Parts: sequence; structure tokens; C-alpha cells
Amino acid sequence: QSGHTEPALIFTVDAEEMITSGVEAILASEGYEVRVFQDPTLALKAFTEATRKPDLVVTDFVMGEMNGMELIEKCKRQVPGLKTILLSGTVTENFVQSFPIQPHKFLAKPFQAEQLVSAVRMVLNSPSR
Repeated sequence: QSGHTEPALIFTVDAEEMITSGVEAILASEGYEVRVFQDPTLALKAFTEATRKPDLVVTDFVMGEMNGMELIEKCKRQVPGLKTILLSGTVTENFVQSFPIQPHKFLAKPFQAEQLVSAVRMVLNSPSR
């Protein structure tokens, strides 16, 4: 195991630019490579076309024409072991549990930077499922 490993690539998707830029700043300062999307359709397109798939997708739930769980589901169809974190200020974790597929982690908004970082670390270090 050489010391040179690529930083994890994280896609973050949220309709609110304030959130994505915040998430990007927090995760970039931790050494992660972050790609930001305000539009889930564009995020899905980028995901589909990416030769290097992200190690993790962090997405909001409410985003217009496609919600975060739909985005997660569509991404996981392509990469079944994809790691995901769902953020939401509108729905609860109980609500999310009614979906057939589950994010690895649910983070309620508003959250602290440390909560986000520890959630990302935990999910990236967890076995794929």
C-alpha cells in the first residue's frame, strides 16, 4: 500500500447554492475532491458520463423534478455499491426508511461541519452494501 492514494471524489447535490458551497468548502478542507451540482438531472448526467464514478454522493432530498432518493436510486442502478448520504431539512429519517433503497447515512439540516465530516468519514470507511 503506497502512500499515494487519490482523494475520495464526492458529488454533492443541493438546489441551494449556499448549501453546496458550504459542503464543498467543508469537504475540500478535509482533502476530498468535490463536484457540486444544483440540479439533480445534471448530477445524474455527470454521474452517468463520468469515467471515474464518485466514491460518495451527498444529496438533498427536495430538489424540484427529482428528489434525492430518486437520484440515489438511479445512481445505484449504475453502481450498486455506491455510498450515499441524504441531507434534509424537510423530511425525517423515519420517512426515508419507507423507501426501497436506503442512503448509508441520513443527516438532518441544519448540521454542523463536524457532523458532516464525521458522516462522510464513517460512510467512506464502511463496507459497500
